[in-house]
Amino acid sequence: MQTIEYTIRKSSEGDFKEAICQVVSGLVYNCVRLCFFIDANCSSDYSTKKDIIQSVICDQFSGNIPTWSVISQKPLDCSVTLEVQSVSDCVITHKSGYIVLESELAKELIISGVCGDVNDSILSQSESAFKQIESIFNCEGFTFSNVVRQWNYIERIVAVEDGHQHYQSFNDVRSEHYCAQSWMDGYPAATGIGTQFGGIVIDLDAVVVKDNEVQIRKIDNDLQVAAHAYSKGVLIGDESCKTTPKFERAKSVSTLNENKVYISGTAAIIGEESLVGVSFDRQIKATMVNVENLICERTLKNSDIRVSQPLKLNMLRVYLKHEYDIDGAVEYMQESYGEIPASYLLGDVCRDELLVEIEGIAYKK
Repeated sequence: MQTIEYTIRKSSEGDFKEAICQVVSGLVYNCVRLCFFIDANCSSDYSTKKDIIQSVICDQFSGNIPTWSVISQKPLDCSVTLEVQSVSDCVITHKSGYIVLESELAKELIISGVCGDVNDSILSQSESAFKQIESIFNCEGFTFSNVVRQWNYIERIVAVEDGHQHYQSFNDVRSEHYCAQSWMDGYPAATGIGTQFGGIVIDLDAVVVKDNEVQIRKIDNDLQVAAHAYSKGVLIGDESCKTTPKFERAKSVSTLNENKVYISGTAAIIGEESLVGVSFDRQIKATMVNVENLICERTLKNSDIRVSQPLKLNMLRVYLKHEYDIDGAVEYMQESYGEIPASYLLGDVCRDELLVEIEGIAYKK
């Protein structure tokens, strides 16, 4: 099974192109995903900056370009944040718009930056994005049930157009494409988070197992209702057709020597209800209680995941609804999790009352 390394690079350069050059400097051929988080003041500014990033990437990597995406979420502790996925112990094949990783144990697809026409509705963009992914899967012998981790970036996620909330429209399209699959290992770990511009953008990892040494398991949080089991009361949309978010609280991919847990976007939700009317401090602490519960020994054992030693958080991504909460977020995270690299981003959460969402990855190797 391929070993994946996750790193975060940050730049505080004033000039945008210089900042991008700084964060990509020194990256080499084994990088398979680059996820840029940038500040943009309008759709055209986002598009211009995306073109600059593409130019810098092409100059840096020549022929073998990693998959990449540009997310319009303002970094709150620097000017540009870049998250990098690098791999080893596998054969890397660059395709048009995606990368194939192959070892004796598994075949994996790394797909980034799938989007639709930003001039279309969120519903139409979502349909276009899922059809593009489906086309790649058909070429490579994958199905949606092979997805282990998915990031869903949704412009103005809680906005309502023509009576349809953006997030609910996305969920309905996702449900339509997922419904034909057999989800023996559970749905993917996933994040659905708001962006300022860019429409719909999807990144994902998918795995086809070749050897029984590889185990893929869903992980439930006994403090929360599974998102795909939410009651209709917490969903927004037409009562007759609205569908639940199809993801697990976390997903484990393990071999005899390595355990890796993808932690979905997690918030201050107990059962299926948000903590309403409480301080930001209470919400971020409750969120991290949920995160830690997903990787504790009891939860992993209940999920039939073999672990010889405790898992450790390797990287965190902290989304804040309000920019003014950054000082409180950094203070709490550094005091409690200071050794863990973290990105701090301005991203609207899928419920109005939620102030923070946190995702991450934990592993033992």
